[in-house]
Amino acid sequence: MTKVFPATSNVRRSERSLRPRPLHENSFFFPRGQQSVEAAKAIVQELLNRARRRCMILDPYFGWSDLEYAFRISNLSVPVQIISSWAHLSTRPRVERPVLSKWRRIWNIIRGKEIDQEKGEPFLYPLYHSYIEHKKIYPSQQMEIRVLPGDRSPLHDRFIVVDDEVYLLGSSLNEFGNRTTTISRVPVPEPMIEYAMNLWNNQDACPSIEKLIAERNKNIRTR
Repeated sequence: MTKVFPATSNVRRSERSLRPRPLHENSFFFPRGQQSVEAAKAIVQELLNRARRRCMILDPYFGWSDLEYAFRISNLSVPVQIISSWAHLSTRPRVERPVLSKWRRIWNIIRGKEIDQEKGEPFLYPLYHSYIEHKKIYPSQQMEIRVLPGDRSPLHDRFIVVDDEVYLLGSSLNEFGNRTTTISRVPVPEPMIEYAMNLWNNQDACPSIEKLIAERNKNIRTR
């Protein structure tokens, strides 16, 4: 009989606790780690591929890298409706600049200069360009992206609508599984579906990404 030492037993229990696992039939728990990232993506993808009539992704931090979820929906006849937010898409990623000496950094701080980082183009443009390229390759897929305006998104929670079901996501898709999170099916989905559809059907409250790009380009030309 092999004896399991306490330290080894604790390690094994710790490893088991880090494995993704279902809490029950319609709820999943993902501890952080590579296993969780892979499992979380697979489960979200499986849920989206269940759609036969309606597939909506509402995530105020939805960006270009999250398009992979939409790209992998196998049923091209299902409309894919994505809602992101201007609060996220208007921000710019930080681009590291060469590290300067300690005294040079202090001198620039005194002068009020931002010297360690500079900003790239807003997240809006990579999302738009990837979306347009995909539509050229797969013109039969009905995919649209809408953007909630304002510096603060009215949408906080992230959720997906699959036909007549709603699943709450514990974190945004861009970090799903990287940190401890969950997926849970909403027991009474009708109010959330109604909310999502009201947002989608109101072009003022939630304009298309094409309209947003056109308005920005017009403003740039008139400056």
